[in-house]
Amino acid sequence: ISVLKNFYDAQGGTLLQLRNATTDREGNTVSDLAPSTFSGDYQGKQTESKGVLGLLEVIASDFERTSTTTAGEEAQAASDFQTQSASLESDISAKTLEKGTKEGEIQSKESSLIQLQDDLKTAQGLHTAAVEELDVLKSSCVDSEETREQRKQRREQEIDTLKQALAILEDWKS
Repeated sequence: ISVLKNFYDAQGGTLLQLRNATTDREGNTVSDLAPSTFSGDYQGKQTESKGVLGLLEVIASDFERTSTTTAGEEAQAASDFQTQSASLESDISAKTLEKGTKEGEIQSKESSLIQLQDDLKTAQGLHTAAVEELDVLKSSCVDSEETREQRKQRREQEIDTLKQALAILEDWKS
């Protein structure tokens, strides 16, 4: 932009091109036959240059504004990133601690489960043994072919026999 400003501000330099004038049959040169244009040194289109230079200045200011805006947005994004990173790091450490706690609880509950399963097996074994013993006693007590009266009479005989044995033992000592 500064190069163009310098050019147009200096009213342009003169451009000289010298050449041999060639003529046609009638002796006219190309410049004689050419339509009239301007005369004098080329100064650049001063009025049009204001529009072009203005446009370039607007573009330059747009670039500068975009650069400033982008730098501000990048700084804000970096700040947001740092804030979010700190928040996430805090969250990760809290979750890691919670994970360790939960893993400890899992191990504790697994060992409790194993102990309860062992207790269940023991209780089932005792239950099975009790049921078997009940079956044995049931067959001798409930399922026997003796009636209640017959069992009562037999017990009374056993009691009498035991009393007689006791009397013999007491007489023997004396």
